[in-house]
Amino acid sequence: MKSESFFKGTLILITANAVSKILGAVLKIPLTYILGEQGMAIYQTAFSVYIMLLSLITSGLPFAISRYVSEEKALKRYGNIRFATKFSFLLMFGLGLLASLIMFFGADFFALSMKDPKAVFAIKAIAPSIFFVAIGCVYKSCYQGYACQTPTAISQVIEALVKLIFGYLLASWFSNLPVKYTSSAAIFGVTIGEAVATLILFLLYIPYRKNVRFERRSASRRKIAKKLIGVAIPMTACALVSGLLGLLDASVIRSQLANITFSESSAKEFVSLYSPYTDIFATLSGGGKLSLDGARWLYGAYSGYAATVFNLPSGILASFGVAILPVVSGGIISKNYARLNKTVSAAAKTILLISLPASFVLVLFSKEILYILFKNTASHLMLSAMAPILVFSTLSQFYCSVLHAGGSIMTPFRYVTVCNLIKIALTYILIPIGRLNILGAIVASFLANVLYFILNMNKIKKDFNMSPVSFFDFGKIFASATLMVLVAYLLLHPLNAISGTVYIGFFVAILVAVFAYALSLILFGAIKKEEITHFRG
Repeated sequence: MKSESFFKGTLILITANAVSKILGAVLKIPLTYILGEQGMAIYQTAFSVYIMLLSLITSGLPFAISRYVSEEKALKRYGNIRFATKFSFLLMFGLGLLASLIMFFGADFFALSMKDPKAVFAIKAIAPSIFFVAIGCVYKSCYQGYACQTPTAISQVIEALVKLIFGYLLASWFSNLPVKYTSSAAIFGVTIGEAVATLILFLLYIPYRKNVRFERRSASRRKIAKKLIGVAIPMTACALVSGLLGLLDASVIRSQLANITFSESSAKEFVSLYSPYTDIFATLSGGGKLSLDGARWLYGAYSGYAATVFNLPSGILASFGVAILPVVSGGIISKNYARLNKTVSAAAKTILLISLPASFVLVLFSKEILYILFKNTASHLMLSAMAPILVFSTLSQFYCSVLHAGGSIMTPFRYVTVCNLIKIALTYILIPIGRLNILGAIVASFLANVLYFILNMNKIKKDFNMSPVSFFDFGKIFASATLMVLVAYLLLHPLNAISGTVYIGFFVAILVAVFAYALSLILFGAIKKEEITHFRG
C-alpha cells in the first residue's frame, strides 16, 4: 500500500470532502422543498441520534487501528498490521450490529428523549447505517494509518452520490404521505449510501491485502489486541460522554424553544422576522409561547438550513485532522520532531487561511448563499451569527486530532466535556430570552468553542513546543480576508444587474474576490515560501 505525502493526502481528502459536501447540499435542496422545516426537523432529529450512537463506534477502535498501523508501518512490522486488521474487523462487526439493533428497537425512547415523537420511523430507517459504517471504518482506518487517502476519498464521493440519488427518489415517491413517513424514506437513502460505500472500501482493500498477508507477526495476538483495546476503551468512553452531551444539548434546545418568554415588542420583532416565510407564528403575542409545531419549524430552520451550510466548510477542513494522524504518530516513533512541528504549524495556518475568509463570506452573504442553495432565506440571521464559530471550531478540531495522535486522549476529553457543559448551561439560560430565542444556542456555542480553542492551543504549545500563528500574521490574513469580502460586496450587485440572476453574479463576484485574496496574501507576505515547502513535504 503506497503512502501519500501529507500535502497530497490532505488535498485528496479536501477534494473528496468538498465534492461529497456539495452533493450532500444538493440533496438537501430538493429535500427542503419536499419536507419543509418540520420535515427537516424530523430528519435532523433522527440524524442527531444516529451521530450520537455512531460516535461510540467510530471514535474508539478505528482511531486505535489508524494509530497502531501508522506506528507499525514506521517500524516495518507488516505482519502485526494484518492481525490488527482482522481482529478489528470482527470486533467492529459485532459492535456495529449491536448499536444498530439498539437504535432500531429503542427508536421510541430516542424520539421521546429528543422531544419529537414523529421521528420514530426516521430513527429506525437510519439505524442499519451504523452497522455498515462500523465495518467500513476498519478499512478506512487501515488506509489512514498507511497515509493512503485515495480509497477513502473514492468511497466518500460514491457514498454521497448514492445518498443524493436514493434520498431524493425515496422522498419523492413517498411525498404524498404524512411528513414523518416522507422524512423516514428520505433518510433511508443514508443507509443505502453507507452500504454501498462499505462495499467499495472492501473491494479496494483486496489488492492491498497481499502486501501484508504473508508477513509474520513480531508480537503475540494478545499483545496486539491489548494495545488496540487499551487505546480504544478510553476513546470510546470519551465518545460516549461527548455523544450523550451532544444529545442532551439538542434536547435542551428543542425543549427550551417551547419555553421562550416573549414580551410584546420581542413578539412583534419575531413575527416580523419570520412572517415572510411562514404563518405558523401569526398568533404569537406578548406573553405567548411557541407551539410544538412552531418550535419544530424554528429548529428545522436552524438545523436543516443554517447548520447545513455551516457544516460545508467545517466538514471539508476536518480533512486536516484525518491526514495529520500518520504524520504525528510516525514522527514521534521516528523522533523527527522538528519536521513534525513544522508540518503541524503549516497545517494550522492553512486552516486559518481558509476558515477566516469563509466565515467572512458566511456573515456577509448568508442570504445569497441560502437563496442559491435552498431558495429559502428564513435562517439567514442564524447563519450569519454562526459564521464566526467556524475559525475556532475547525482549529480546535485539528488541535484535538494532533493531541490524540500524540497519545493525549483524556486532556482534550476533559476540555470538551467542560466546554459542552458550559454550552448546555448557557443554551438553557439564553434561549428562553425572547429577543435571542434560537440565537441563544448560537451565542452559547460561540463562547464554548472559543474556550475550547484556547485550551487546546495552550496544550499544543506545551506538548509540541509549537507557537500558534503570530498576531502579525493573523493581522495580514485578516486584512486579506477583509479585502476579499469587500471586493465581493462591491461587485455583487452590479454583476447581478448585468447577468439578471444572483447565481451568476454571486459566483463571478466570489471568484474575483478569491483571486484578490490570494494576491493580497502574497503582497502582504502572509504566506512564506518555506511554509509551502514544509507543507508539501
